[in-house]
Amino acid sequence: MAIITSYPVAQPEAPDYLLGVRTEDDGMPTKLFPIQDLITLVSEEIPEGPQGPPGEQGEQGEQGIQGIPGVSGTYGLFAQTANSIPVANTAVETTIVGSGVGTLTIPANSFSIGDSFTCALDGILSSGSSATLHIRIKTLTGVILADTGIINMSAATDKPWVMNLYFTVRELGGATVASISSGGLFSYIRNGGTQFEGYVLSTVNNTTFNTTINNTLVITAQWDPASTGNSIVSKNFTLTKVY
Repeated sequence: MAIITSYPVAQPEAPDYLLGVRTEDDGMPTKLFPIQDLITLVSEEIPEGPQGPPGEQGEQGEQGIQGIPGVSGTYGLFAQTANSIPVANTAVETTIVGSGVGTLTIPANSFSIGDSFTCALDGILSSGSSATLHIRIKTLTGVILADTGIINMSAATDKPWVMNLYFTVRELGGATVASISSGGLFSYIRNGGTQFEGYVLSTVNNTTFNTTINNTLVITAQWDPASTGNSIVSKNFTLTKVY
């Protein structure tokens, strides 16, 4: 029977300690084993024990609320920064758009099918009870996108008005091929009233609309008759691409 003891047999540099093995037979020399060899031997001779059951999984943290994604392609095109020049005491068709920042022009061949825009205006108007007002939404080349037609106005003195417009490009190409749908609402408050009165716009232009040329938005007003009591001015006007 062999007695195995461990003791340092030298002063080796760590970690090279050795184990000495001495038997009862004094005639047998001492056997030296490097520690790493013994570790390897033991690991080979002793079978690995069964794997314990997996530990319980920790509780998962609460997931945060996902933000609402922005609408694809939304950005401002134009914002009016000064009142328009009043259209007053004239029967000539005149713009009601004031100066601002950005652009009202879509370059040639820049539209895509489905491109959609919104336009919002507001301001102050005065009108006589026998006046008519005609508002046109068109391009600089004269292509009509929508118009109110001739509106028989009620008497109004320095009353607020608003107009909201919507545009969607349906088809691309030249005249008779391209198509755009336009709609919206023009409304104002008359003297002695608290509710808006006005006109709903809805037009599809598939005859003269052309996406192969520059398209610059123009909005005009035309009174009849010319009178100092007939006046309209815009204070705010924004054009936004929404799709």
